[in-house]
Amino acid sequence: MKILVTMAGENSWEDLNMRQSLEKMGHEVIGCGINSHTIDKIRRMEIKPDLWYMVSAGPHEGQSQEIVNEFADNMEGLKELNVPSVYFSAGAGCGFVQMDSLSAPHVEYAVTTDRASIDYFRQHGTPHIIYSCFAANPNVYTKKDLPYMYDVSFVGTAFGHRHEETIPNLLNNNINVRVWGDFWRDEERLGYIADKRIDSIGGSKVPIPYMVDIFNKTKINLCFSIGFHIDHFRGYAPRTMKLRHFEITASGGFMLTDWNNDYELEEFFKPGVEVETYDTEEELVDKIQYYLKHEEEREKIAQAGYERCIKEHTWENRFNDIFKKMGTK
Repeated sequence: MKILVTMAGENSWEDLNMRQSLEKMGHEVIGCGINSHTIDKIRRMEIKPDLWYMVSAGPHEGQSQEIVNEFADNMEGLKELNVPSVYFSAGAGCGFVQMDSLSAPHVEYAVTTDRASIDYFRQHGTPHIIYSCFAANPNVYTKKDLPYMYDVSFVGTAFGHRHEETIPNLLNNNINVRVWGDFWRDEERLGYIADKRIDSIGGSKVPIPYMVDIFNKTKINLCFSIGFHIDHFRGYAPRTMKLRHFEITASGGFMLTDWNNDYELEEFFKPGVEVETYDTEEELVDKIQYYLKHEEEREKIAQAGYERCIKEHTWENRFNDIFKKMGTK
């Protein structure tokens, strides 16, 4: 197929995971923005593209009403092109957020990684909603033969419980933890609670290839399922599946994630067999201490998670399933 894609640029997670996987599947992939120039260009084409695939393309919270109105006008123009449109809600990692509500009325298909958001998209006028999930590109996230350098690591943005509760609690319990990502040491961030101990363990945001090395060099990789944005319907940030669940396991890392039968983790991995879970801060400390001492058990779970991920949870698998549900190839 000839597929137009609206997503972040080169070396972004969308580029390395989605675009590269679509190209590997043999599709012609053309990057474009949602703007009047693109719409006019497509309108003049004799042979239209087979699909327009967009990833969380709507305006974010805080952007002006002018931008919101311009986006709505362009999305209406898109509907007139007779090109099937698919909106992948990467924001569903935080529930149903503003960019979802603004895009939902204008697209033919919405793909969400959050089951609760299926009804929300329907209420906002999306005709067809497909439940899917994040995944990993095994050509990017790879298992490497690297020596361990870190006991416990987390890669991701600092906010909420991560910075204010979870990481300080690990430090209080003498857990040797390292963190990488935005704002871990930025004291100007709104709501930041200064903890000078984090200055010595925190690193800046890392590119994906370096992230893969961290996963491989870490005995216990943390994955937090609570997102940054507030779900517009639920009124809070729910626990949901994240891209990180698949990035860690595809890299062969042992993953410890928060879960209490409150989101869809069990559909993708077997807790205690392919990944490990915790619910409370106390249980997190206990599980870390246990698995640092039980290397053979830890390695067995990491290997099982790796095998499950590269077999079932690749982006090629996801796209094949999505296209099948759409009745296209």
